[in-house]
Amino acid sequence: MKSINNTYTAKNEDGTVTLYIDTLSQDIVDIDVAPGETYVKFETERVNIRNSAYSTRVWLRNILKQFPDVTTIEIGSGVYELDINNEMFPNVRHVISKNSNFANGKSMLLKKIHSGLKLCNSFCLKENEVLDLSGVTVLDAYSLSGCMSDKIVNESKVNYIDMNAFVGSIFTLKNTGSSVAMAGTMLVDVNAGFDETDFPKEISVVRNNIDLLKVKNARFPSLKVFDVFRGHTDLSFGKLCFSGDDSFELSALMSRNECGCFNNVEEFDINNQYYKTIDGIIYSNDGKTLIACPGKKGGTIKVAEGTKYVLRCAFYNSHASEIIFPDSLIELGPESIKACDNLQHIDFGKGIKRIGGADMPTISYCENLAEFDIPEQVEAIGINTFYCLKGLTTVHFHDGIKRIERYAFASCDKLNDITLPESVTNIGQFAFGAAENVHLQGHCMPRGLVKSVAQNSTAVYAPTEDMRAEMLRSVVTVEVNGTVVYIPKYMTTETINRTDDRFNTYGLTDEFYMFIYEMASCTNARQDIAAKIYKLTKNEEVGSYLRRISNSYSSRLLKEGREEDLVEFLKLGLMTENAIKKLLKKADEKEAAIVSAYILRLIDNTSITKTSFKL
Repeated sequence: MKSINNTYTAKNEDGTVTLYIDTLSQDIVDIDVAPGETYVKFETERVNIRNSAYSTRVWLRNILKQFPDVTTIEIGSGVYELDINNEMFPNVRHVISKNSNFANGKSMLLKKIHSGLKLCNSFCLKENEVLDLSGVTVLDAYSLSGCMSDKIVNESKVNYIDMNAFVGSIFTLKNTGSSVAMAGTMLVDVNAGFDETDFPKEISVVRNNIDLLKVKNARFPSLKVFDVFRGHTDLSFGKLCFSGDDSFELSALMSRNECGCFNNVEEFDINNQYYKTIDGIIYSNDGKTLIACPGKKGGTIKVAEGTKYVLRCAFYNSHASEIIFPDSLIELGPESIKACDNLQHIDFGKGIKRIGGADMPTISYCENLAEFDIPEQVEAIGINTFYCLKGLTTVHFHDGIKRIERYAFASCDKLNDITLPESVTNIGQFAFGAAENVHLQGHCMPRGLVKSVAQNSTAVYAPTEDMRAEMLRSVVTVEVNGTVVYIPKYMTTETINRTDDRFNTYGLTDEFYMFIYEMASCTNARQDIAAKIYKLTKNEEVGSYLRRISNSYSSRLLKEGREEDLVEFLKLGLMTENAIKKLLKKADEKEAAIVSAYILRLIDNTSITKTSFKL
């Protein structure tokens, strides 16, 4: 052995093969083979180093040498990684493995992996030589470089092809005049310059990272062939055509749409005894069911007259800005309109009587949908129907709507103002979770109103305690026929149920007013709500409560810097002369100019009694 530049050498018995071994890593990093030598063995003396039966790695990929006389390679028991290029040994036709990491191969270097065999090298097969891929599941990078034979057999188990597997092979060099380049049943590449790319039915696997952006319009003989491309993110086709007569299941099309397979398709073309297309949209052949709308179809989409049903995820990631449904529509499936960021308007037509079903959202994640109209013939809105419409601010209900189920408008955070017609009889829990103002038309007193707008106080999160406190004193303003009531926004589950029962029983009466402020989740919220109720109703029971807590309440408002709220409380005339004088002193100390000025005007302009006074 001889050391050269941090390597030492190992030779075979005849001295015709020289391996250069890195002193530190024990990797084989270079090689020389004398002319005429046909046999190369990769092995080193140090086998059990690092507690491993395989200690040697062969790194010759970047060594630009060629040994055309070598026909046989032996992989010794100490080798666990071997990286060489085909062109170094262009005439190797036998690979002998002496360890369990690699398999014997004819014209191939095969590594054993969990799923079968990985083809690492094919050693520049000549024209008419046969490459037998029996048992091979993976084609490694550059594994077919220099291969001039197009005769590949038994490739059916191949399920992964590295993006560079065919670089420098006959499959990338020859021009077949076809829109696709195939290696047996493996799709090697697509060729640019074709208006339509015709994918053959034999395709079993697609090269990884294949450039499908070169495809303008695509034609597939079946959904099965299309499925070979699932996982490729650049399925951007102008027109997607299914030309076969396959009666694939509706669920199969729906699941492809749901997985985003059609997001970048502009138009469908399918016409057989099971399906048809109208304006590039897939319908059942009888025209009653809309199955899938291509994602890239934008602008106004008018659904064909006669359509009764819209299936799940039919409009998924659609570019449509407006969807107009016909009067024949009777049912929208779960998640039928989902993640349509450009959508601004929906016309539900004059036929559908119920929007939404059970649990699954019908329309969700459409960020720019700010307003829509619930048609007058609609009687019910199902559970979770409109979900996470972050831009939704306005929903127009018409007389005729009766039931709005629980979570109907869940996570619609900007839907703060609700107007409900007199026909509404029942509203489910958390149907309007973001509501701040509710207007009830006529004598509308729907059951479940409190549950529909109130939230569980124990689940409130805010970055700071002050912000949390502010949230907890939030109220929902309910107005009916000029009468207003404030309902605590945040209560415990128990008090939400009790308050809802009281509302269902008494409506907006004194019995409800006397009760409601006590249901707030904390003392501060109870005080704030009581003050608002008394200002509206002058209810004596509420006034009596406020007189008892007037000192502590006014001090808290002053401490929190809520001067305008404190002035409004003083106007109610519930505090005594002595209490107000003490408050003036505190206001001066706090430099609360607005409060101090008001109290001074009050003292100057008002005859003060021993009980209370107001301006």
